[in-house]
Amino acid sequence: MATAPSYINPSNVASPSGYSHVGVGPKGGRYVTIAGQIGQDASGVTDPAYEEQVAQAFANLRACLAAVGATSNDVTKLNYYIVDYAPSKLAAIRDGLEATFALDRLPPCTLVPVPALASPAYLFEVDATALVPEHSTPDNVADVIVVGAGLSGLETARKVQAAGLSCLVLEAMDRVGGKTLSVQSAPGRTTINDLGAAWINDSNQSEVYKLFERFHLEGELQRTTGNSIHQTQDGITTTAPYGASPLSEEVASALAELLPAWSQLIEEHNLEDVKASPQAKRLDSVSFAHYCEKDLNLPAVLDVANQITRALLGVEAHEISMLFLTDYIKSATGLANIVSDKKDGGQYMRCKTGMQSLCHAMSKELAPGSVHLNTPVAEIEQSASGCTVRSASGAVFRSKKVVISLPTTLYPILTFSPPLPAEKQALAENSILGYYSKIVFVWDKPWWREQGFSGVLQSSCEPISFARDTSIEVDRQWSITCFMVGDPGRKWSQLSKQVRQKSVWDQLRAAYENAGAQVPDAANVLEFEWSKQQYFQGAPSAVYGLNDLITLDSALRTPFKSVHFVGTETSLVWKGYMEGAIRSGQRGAEEVVASLVPEA
Repeated sequence: MATAPSYINPSNVASPSGYSHVGVGPKGGRYVTIAGQIGQDASGVTDPAYEEQVAQAFANLRACLAAVGATSNDVTKLNYYIVDYAPSKLAAIRDGLEATFALDRLPPCTLVPVPALASPAYLFEVDATALVPEHSTPDNVADVIVVGAGLSGLETARKVQAAGLSCLVLEAMDRVGGKTLSVQSAPGRTTINDLGAAWINDSNQSEVYKLFERFHLEGELQRTTGNSIHQTQDGITTTAPYGASPLSEEVASALAELLPAWSQLIEEHNLEDVKASPQAKRLDSVSFAHYCEKDLNLPAVLDVANQITRALLGVEAHEISMLFLTDYIKSATGLANIVSDKKDGGQYMRCKTGMQSLCHAMSKELAPGSVHLNTPVAEIEQSASGCTVRSASGAVFRSKKVVISLPTTLYPILTFSPPLPAEKQALAENSILGYYSKIVFVWDKPWWREQGFSGVLQSSCEPISFARDTSIEVDRQWSITCFMVGDPGRKWSQLSKQVRQKSVWDQLRAAYENAGAQVPDAANVLEFEWSKQQYFQGAPSAVYGLNDLITLDSALRTPFKSVHFVGTETSLVWKGYMEGAIRSGQRGAEEVVASLVPEA
């Protein structure tokens, strides 16, 4: 096993003071370079005092080492850069060394006096190189390694282990579940609210519902009775019975033209070979907004078009190709079902214990020790002897196959050796994740139900685009979840947390009060911004712009040597949804099992 670097001071060279002459790194380690660290703290503040800057620079160096699973023992070389050097300035460096290194293990270093650094405010800088030992144990070896413990990754692992193969799951975060996240409704309460994926159905989403039944999870049907509230762009509030939409005559007439033409495109679309779909090349070259406004000459539907793309994918109608949107909706069995809260619809049923409980149940079916949390993968290397997976913390895992369960937009956070093919790289470069955030208001009583409302708010104002009743009646968990999506959400995201929550509350309360309701204060507020999470960067699924899907769709599901790719966006059925995640995991497992166990 690799050890820390050794330091040598040759007898025929003058004995050093405060450093070593030579550092020798261990075999099999990871070479790490750390950029020059200055005396600036995490908030961007630089103390004007030289001694404080030196102390902060060494603290930053220690933080950088820790980020890659290294310690000061792994450092092989230091370089100091001092503005207006004088011997008196060495005392602060000695203090920094004592705070960072064992005094009998000081690495080689070079001091460089400089007239100035990048800013006149900076007085000291230190950079470093390190060689981090690799730690590989028998417990880190398996037939298959899955990267990501969301629904698709856990389903891959379940199926691989069921086939008699060993499988490990490496998860960057401290939890399983991916984009499912279920939290306590309020302090001291046992009820749950979903801040991530929340809805399934029990008919055309058959694979996820099988798991729902397997683990004896109970569903809560979405409320579809009462009056819904609608807000126009100029702030006018109207109410209508659930399912009715008070559209203007102009918009209703334009939709009557759009929907038949679009429905035909969806019906004729070829999910398995998008290039073979009617008008595929043309549809991929225009955005949904362009198709509505220019191709069909229906500018009146642009607001509705934005409402659709924001609700489904967190993007604007001009950001998404018409072919991609048509493909996405076809995978969800059509336009009527993807927007429906009723039977067969995408928003038909929630889980009483939260959707993350499905992931918890899946992970418990795996062999003990299969899931490694807090293990962000940094590198995947393929060679004749198999796959080597290195985590950012220095842990090393080895396998015959690797399955990547990440959105294509996150492929760049991994280093692949050899590099991914051009088509795979293009998937990451040309895809985006939408802006999708929730704020949940929790109450002691269902005041909106008592006053005859459905809990539905559909708005063309900001910041809320839509809201739904997310209560669990049997548990007396009463809540409304507000969705901030697309451009209105991106704009809202720039505000402080206090201002964000106030703006949502003000809009929700005003909408109901304008509809004649009495709105009590909430007992608790929950908020989650997926776009600000390091290992998500957005939700719900990767989106492609113009001229991308027709050239890159086939690369989505194509393995690269011994590395396979899953995730809801790769599914042919209900992509972007939990059903799509489960189905993609099943496909990934089938691929690796067929390769490793041919008779299977």
